[in-house]
Amino acid sequence: MKFSSLACLLLPAVLPALAELQSRTYLTPPGSFKNLITLGDSYSDVTFSFTGGRQWPRFVEEYINGTLYPFASAGAVCTNNLTDRGPPFLPVMDAQVPMVAAAVQREGVARGLPPSMSADTLVTVWVGSNDLGVLLSSGFVINGTITVAQTAQCAVSVVESMYKLGARNFLFMNVPTLEKSILYGPDGVFYPNFYMTQEHDGMQVNLGIQLLIAQQNYITLSGLGMLAATLDRAHIAYFDSYRLFTDIFRNPSGYLAGTPELVKPAAPCTYPPNVDMMSVVPNCTLVADEELDSYFWHDELHVSEAIAKVIAKNVASVMNGKTNPYTLWLS
Repeated sequence: MKFSSLACLLLPAVLPALAELQSRTYLTPPGSFKNLITLGDSYSDVTFSFTGGRQWPRFVEEYINGTLYPFASAGAVCTNNLTDRGPPFLPVMDAQVPMVAAAVQREGVARGLPPSMSADTLVTVWVGSNDLGVLLSSGFVINGTITVAQTAQCAVSVVESMYKLGARNFLFMNVPTLEKSILYGPDGVFYPNFYMTQEHDGMQVNLGIQLLIAQQNYITLSGLGMLAATLDRAHIAYFDSYRLFTDIFRNPSGYLAGTPELVKPAAPCTYPPNVDMMSVVPNCTLVADEELDSYFWHDELHVSEAIAKVIAKNVASVMNGKTNPYTLWLS
C-alpha cells in the first residue's frame, strides 16, 4: 500500500479545523426516544458477537427499556456504487435503507417491524470504516475519481434518505480511532491477522488511515450542518465516537477494569504472513473471562464488550433526552 506524501501535509491542516467545529456550542436535545433504528456496519451489528459479547445497541435497549430495530450489517459500506465490496455485505444505501422502507410499508402486518417514524424514534447512522479501508487499499482514489469526499457525502445522504421515509430524529456517529487497532497499527503493533495477512509499511498505513478518518469526519460534520438547515422539523445530532475513544485511551482506568490493556486484543488470531487466510489454521487465543473487562479491543479491529457498554451509556443518555460531552445537536 502506498499513498502520496501529501497525506503528511494535509493531516495537520484537517485536524485543527475538525477540532474548531467540535468546540462550537450546539442546540439542546429535542426530547426523549423509546424506539431505536440502527444503520451501519459491524460496529452496530447485533447478529454476530464482534465484541465477544453483546453489542452496544442491545445495551441501549436494556438501559432505556426501549425497542431496538437493528438493520446494521457487518462489512457494510455506504454504497457499492463507490466502494464495492460485493456480496454478502449489505451496503447502507443499497440494502439497509430499502429494508427499512419495506418494513415501514408493511407496518402492522407483521410483528417486529419498525414503527412509523414518530417523534419517539431515533435513527443511528454509523458507517464509514469499511469505506475508508477500501480507499486506503486503493491508494486514496478508486477508479481515478472516487475519494473520501464521495464516501463522506454518501454517509450524510443516509440521513436525507431516511428523512424522506419519515424519520425526523438522527444520531450520526463518526469514524472512531481505527488507527489504534492492530489492523491499522504501525510497525511493531500490526501482525498478520484475519483482516489482513499481507506484510506492508505499517507507518504509511497508520498515517493513511488517520488522514482518511480526519477528512471523513470533517466532511460529514460540515455536510450534516448544511443538511440540517434544509430539513424541516428534523433533529440531527453528531456523536463524536473518535473523541470518546480518545478520552478512553487518555484515562483507561476510568472505563476499564483492573489493569487496562489498550493494544493487545482479548481474542487475537495470528496468521503466517502473506498467506490466503482460508488456507491455514490461525493461532487464536482468548483471555480469561475475568480479564475481559480490562481490554479495549476484542479483536484486531473491533472494540470489546466493555467499550460497547461505554458507547451504549452515551447513546442511552441521548435516548433519555440528556446531554453528554460527545453529542452535538445540529438542529
